[in-house]
Amino acid sequence: MQENTKEDKIKQYYPMIYKYVYVRLGNDAQVQDIVQETLYKYLQANISFPNESKEKSWLFTVASNLCKNYWRSNWYKHVFPVSDNDIPGTQSGGAA
Repeated sequence: MQENTKEDKIKQYYPMIYKYVYVRLGNDAQVQDIVQETLYKYLQANISFPNESKEKSWLFTVASNLCKNYWRSNWYKHVFPVSDNDIPGTQSGGAA
């Protein structure tokens, strides 16, 4: 039985990790950054996993910790969503 390379595993795990992080953050740009960083750490790790379950668990733990780091960051605390109503001239209805 041929063992999958890390690149093959990345193709396998990417969609799962992306969905996991997206549910927690909802910001596509930040999600992509965290998924990329998770997979980078996976590529750099010199860890031999006894089975696929342990490997997947490690990846999701890293992704979860990176999400927590993002929530604790000053960047997250100072960024807020902007709606159309917050931009002058884009309010619907009523007089300007």
